[in-house]
Amino acid sequence: MLGQALLRALEQSGATALTASRAQLDLRDRDAVAAWLGQERPDMAVIAAARVGGVAAYEAAPLDYLADNALIALSVTAAAAAVRLPRLCFVASAAAYPEHAAQPLQESALMSGPLDAAHRTYGLAKLLGIEAVASARRQHGLDWFSVLPTNLYGRGGKDDAQNGHVLATLVRRALAAKADGDAEMLVWGTGAARRDFLHVDDCARAIVLLLGASHGHDVVNIGSGADVSIADLAAIISSAADYEGELRFDPSKPEGAARRMMDIGRLRALGWWPTISLRRGIAAMVEGARVAKNVNGDMGAK
Repeated sequence: MLGQALLRALEQSGATALTASRAQLDLRDRDAVAAWLGQERPDMAVIAAARVGGVAAYEAAPLDYLADNALIALSVTAAAAAVRLPRLCFVASAAAYPEHAAQPLQESALMSGPLDAAHRTYGLAKLLGIEAVASARRQHGLDWFSVLPTNLYGRGGKDDAQNGHVLATLVRRALAAKADGDAEMLVWGTGAARRDFLHVDDCARAIVLLLGASHGHDVVNIGSGADVSIADLAAIISSAADYEGELRFDPSKPEGAARRMMDIGRLRALGWWPTISLRRGIAAMVEGARVAKNVNGDMGAK
């Protein structure tokens, strides 16, 4: 999802993007990455690749998420340092912040306490990447930095039960409940947890801005500047999907940290601000999902 948004943002900025598919290049293989960098000689790089899932996925396969994300972070940063790549951005995650850090989350709170259990292995891998980037800055004097995006949504968001992102999953559930005439729609958790949601295109625009700016920061938050409860989020999505049934919350399901909202002071100082409101972004997602369903349904009928 973020990778495609970054390609769009880079194209709009006039940059030429160099890409390699998963089949062409295993980012967990340091030697393969070093060979690719040596051949292509990019001016800068963004490490946006990751193994990403929802709370259920992290709970089911914690070792897989820890191993794959740690290997990606360490292999790519080590290979990039070996060729002295001038500029690099590592995309971390808000999951790297301590569970009980003061809100809104400030970059100085990193590694000041334990992570929430639901995202611990993913967050630890991202912390490892942040430290690798900071180490390259100290050891080689490279102008590298990490970004910590909040919960992203938009085109390409996963919505399956095991790996889905919460917003995309709720959009799928609301449309299904509407189509099936269900009296209730399931929402994991109590609904009280609060999250900061940002459209993926706004996140990509922020990363491109940071790549071209002499900001001097080693880590920078990327968020919307606001948060919303999962209960209110589900209500907004239900309204956009024209679903009029009841929301049924299941407190037996994990929901992660009680609140996660980003302090975006460093980005705001560079003149950046989100351009896509949450309600507008959700409305576009719902409409896109409806169109996709109609197209797939027509294709299946033929």
